[in-house]
Amino acid sequence: MIAGKIKIALVIPPLSGHRYRGTGTYFQNLSRELKKHPRLEVSEIDLSYPVNLFDLVHFPYFDPFFLTLPIAGKQGKKPQVVSVHDLIPLKYPDHFKKGISGLFKWNMQRNALLKMTHIITDSQNSQKDIISLLGVKKEQVSVIYLGVDPDFKKVNDRNLLQATVNKYHLPAKFILNVGDVNYNKNIPGLINAFLSVSGQIPDLHLVLVGRGFTNTSPQLDEIITLINYHRLEEKIIRLSDLNKEELISLYNLAKVYVQPSFDEGFGLPVLEAMACRTPVLSADSGSLPEIVGRAALLVDPNNYQEMAKNIFYLLGNDDLRQKLITSGSLKANEFTWEKTASRTIRLYASLLGIKNYMSL
Repeated sequence: MIAGKIKIALVIPPLSGHRYRGTGTYFQNLSRELKKHPRLEVSEIDLSYPVNLFDLVHFPYFDPFFLTLPIAGKQGKKPQVVSVHDLIPLKYPDHFKKGISGLFKWNMQRNALLKMTHIITDSQNSQKDIISLLGVKKEQVSVIYLGVDPDFKKVNDRNLLQATVNKYHLPAKFILNVGDVNYNKNIPGLINAFLSVSGQIPDLHLVLVGRGFTNTSPQLDEIITLINYHRLEEKIIRLSDLNKEELISLYNLAKVYVQPSFDEGFGLPVLEAMACRTPVLSADSGSLPEIVGRAALLVDPNNYQEMAKNIFYLLGNDDLRQKLITSGSLKANEFTWEKTASRTIRLYASLLGIKNYMSL
């Protein structure tokens, strides 16, 4: 048993782009909840900080093609934990080009990863991928689900909602997607589905939220080309850098939230939408069925016509909308950052040789 405070180091994600949505959300919420525990002394450190000063070190982010772990690997006998949210770039190598530099870094990252004491991941789907792609044993990888920020909820203040409408010139009727432009997000499929639906509902718009939708990249160029080809420039709105209150308002204002991904490590936006009492249409792939259960309308992401048909159906079926709103709200309530932290602390205790978790 470790006497006194247990010193935990959380390593700040070294890539600036990953300190916001996704991994940034995970890092911030996990850190906040861990710091509430009376026996833990939690420090946020950078990658170069000496880790031998702590009882346990947790790297809350991993990227196969960037140096997100110490090259030297495990130092001494102190437990080191890494959160691998997904290995999607390795699953789809044709769509995530690593190049010579990326391959070199992956070899170093893989070696460092295999020296970690334990791996945390976000879903059973990601756990299977990690076992398959890295050749590690199942007992080396723990599934700990993410949580939903309690601020994501139904907004009854019409003035607050209207302020977001006015700032971003939002239409009265739109479907929403929050995320990125990477291959696995299947944004072209969503745009093709939206094209079909908009032909039947002329006043319907699509709102895409995320830095990838405004920051220049080859993937965004392809998306813009597709939008222009279908002459949807006036019907598709691309936004980024919203504050949390504005994002919550967007979820509340959307008629339907759509997650068309070919694959996901978790899929936090679907739960945020559910928490805001917005009906969700989700792909039936990756971790998404595992996370949403029966609280979303599931579709084949490879069939944009089926996606369009179900978006149209969901927009016009009030009974189904209400059923999904109710079940979605209940599903979102199952995922809290308190649970994420509690299960993480339980793992810490096991790795530190503390048999009685409640004594921590």
